[in-house]
Amino acid sequence: MTDFHDIQKTFPHEQDWTALQENTLIELVQDYQSKPSCANSALVELAIRNHPKTIELSEHILDDAQADKWLKASALGSLLTKDFKRALDKSLGFIDHCDHRLLCELVEAMNYEFQGELKDYAANHATTQKLKQRLRAGADKDVDYCELFYEYVGAE
Repeated sequence: MTDFHDIQKTFPHEQDWTALQENTLIELVQDYQSKPSCANSALVELAIRNHPKTIELSEHILDDAQADKWLKASALGSLLTKDFKRALDKSLGFIDHCDHRLLCELVEAMNYEFQGELKDYAANHATTQKLKQRLRAGADKDVDYCELFYEYVGAE
């Protein structure tokens, strides 16, 4: 079964994502409006394979205001993992109005990067300040690891 429509029809039936051709995975992601959960699984498989279209597909999903919130969170996670700097730049466009899941993805990724080579870049990026403001304005109530984030960027 390589036709992406057949996969969508049988989803969430167990699918061997590793056996699918990359073109099929890309089609499943591109048709994310039909079956967001199926698209999510395909996007994750592309990310695991380090497919170069993962970044482009992730950005496209993040740009779509109508995209499923869980798929958007997965797309942001993929983008943060594949190209952290690009993900921070992309986040500037939605940080002021994004939902809880995207905030969680950002906080978790920032906390990770604050421990590595990109800590100075992360600390000085405009997204970090906007994220801090958003969390301090009350969005931090249910966002995991906020206290650790505040330790890195200051609590004021």
